[in-house]
Order: sequence, then structure tokens, then C-alpha cells
Amino acid sequence: NLCTRTVVLSNGQVDYVGSTTEGVKRYMEMAGTEQSADLDLSAHASRRRGYRPHIQRIRLLNRHGEVTDRFQSGEGMTIELTCDPPAPVLAPQFALGVHDWMGMRVFTLGSYLSATELPPIQKEGKILCQVDELPLLPGRYTLSLSLGIYHDHFLDGRDHDRLLDVLDHAVVFEIEPGDFFGNGRTPRAGLGCVLVRSQWQAD
Repeated sequence: NLCTRTVVLSNGQVDYVGSTTEGVKRYMEMAGTEQSADLDLSAHASRRRGYRPHIQRIRLLNRHGEVTDRFQSGEGMTIELTCDPPAPVLAPQFALGVHDWMGMRVFTLGSYLSATELPPIQKEGKILCQVDELPLLPGRYTLSLSLGIYHDHFLDGRDHDRLLDVLDHAVVFEIEPGDFFGNGRTPRAGLGCVLVRSQWQAD
């Protein structure tokens, strides 16, 4: 069971005491996280200090190409990033971290984890990341974004010499119940972090 009351701290001082739902909302607001499917990131509060804005905008699109921050379990998502680097990025590598509402990493989407090699980014343009299906339980999730310039290491936010732009928990999206397993039953909380299909038979 989840806690029913929450304490939110700000600069070492108690900022809020009350329901968990309101506490999470206040924490997200303090962290600069916004629930929006079309978000200007050029001066966003979630950008780590010392990084120059390369990723300027993010849009979340459903399978119909519509801008939305609500998806069903198993639905596809396209993440559109608008980039305008201060200087050319010759070997760009992007990472998108998906976190649950408690801040735990659920999975990572990375251009370096795919078979696609992105071309150099020399001027403003769009980068698209397509996810065929979201294997997520209903709930609230956040996206963290990063851009680096190397191929053989994970963009985990710890190598400041190779990262060019990092935004932590910049975007919020909601997963709503859906017929992920195709059996007419919608998955509910308590099944784990992700949804995995399986085949069963008896001999």
C-alpha cells in the first residue's frame, strides 16, 4: 500500500504536509516538471546547471499523430525533439529515461541502443523516437532527456565531459488502462513495473 500522507521539503524546510496526491503534484511543480504534450524546453527549469540548451522543444504524439500526454497501456508513442545546437554535433546520441511517479527508472530509450545511426546535427531540426508500444501499467510517468556525442557508453547523466544537454524529469505523461493482453482484461497496479505478454499451454 502507498503512503496516504506526504511531507515535501524545499531547501531543507517543510513546504507541505498532507495527502500523497497533492504532495507529488507540489514536488513536480517545484522540480519544474510539467504535464504537457508540447513543451518549450529552451529555458526549462529541469535542465541541469551548466548545460547549454540543445534540445529546444518536445512533443508527444499518439499513433494518429495527435499531440497528447495520455496514452493507453500498449499504445504506441512518438517523441519529437526539436534541436538547435549552439555548435554542430557530429555524432549525436540521444537518451530518454522513463520514470515512474516515485522517480524510479523503468526503462531507457536510446539512439545508441537502436540500429539507427543519426546524422550530424548542424542546424535546427527534428529528431523522432518511435515506440511501437508502451508496456506500462496505468499511472503517471516522467521523461528525462539527454544528448551526448559518443556511441559506446550509456548516457546516464554521470559523464559530464561527453554530455551536451540534460533535463531531468522534464515531461509528465499518463498511462490509462488498455487491453494490453488482448483478453478483455485491463491490467491493474500490483503486477510489476512493466507488462510482458506470454503464451501458455498444457501438454
